[in-house]
Amino acid sequence: FLPASAYFSKQRLDRVLQVDAAARKTIESYIDEAQQGKPALILLPHMTLSEAVTMLPRGFQGFPTTHTIFRPLNQPKINAWVTQMRSRFGMQLLSRRNGYNEAMAALRRGESVGLLFDQDAGKRGTTVTFMDRLVSMTDLPGLMVQRFNADAYVMLPERIGLWRSKLTVHKLPACKSATEVSHHAHRVLET
Repeated sequence: FLPASAYFSKQRLDRVLQVDAAARKTIESYIDEAQQGKPALILLPHMTLSEAVTMLPRGFQGFPTTHTIFRPLNQPKINAWVTQMRSRFGMQLLSRRNGYNEAMAALRRGESVGLLFDQDAGKRGTTVTFMDRLVSMTDLPGLMVQRFNADAYVMLPERIGLWRSKLTVHKLPACKSATEVSHHAHRVLET
């Protein structure tokens, strides 16, 4: 999707990500709260067309700066191109190698951070049941939400055709622990 989308017309870009009325309302509420300085964590799973979520700012006036943590590629020229493509609509990319401090600083400033939440955390994570299997999930999203009193949103792009998806957006309820945040996000994904 990413290499092809570089050549999409404006009309073709408009068809990539459908945002229905419910998702639009949640995103507009998120924008309002962000404009008042409320930090937010945007949780996104590894799934088809998750790249398309970087296009959200083009469809919403006042969409806040969102710092997104990503895994840099080992080839510098390809990495520079991918970074440029992912940030062309306003997302600010932070390398996973050294961007966590900037992500924390952004939340401290009342800004937004995007993070993949369905990562295998190995021995450092929390073991949960997901899709009837034991998996290791990271508590990092929950730790960020708790530390900075941030709102948490799960964005799910559901594939509806070739390079087309429907976006659903869920605001997670207030949670008492970091693990509870991650658990709620995984329940949304599972459902």
